[in-house]
Amino acid sequence: MEITGAELFVKALKAESVTTLFAYPGVVVVDLPKDIQRAYGGDRY
Repeated sequence: MEITGAELFVKALKAESVTTLFAYPGVVVVDLPKDIQRAYGGDRY
């Protein structure tokens, strides 16, 4: 099974019980918002 960097990052966030994430606007994070939404459910991003 291949895993993307975004999926790996989200797994690490969940493993550390992260509830808040700050990011710079305009930075390219193509799959990250989608994977966070999928992992945490809802529209929290």
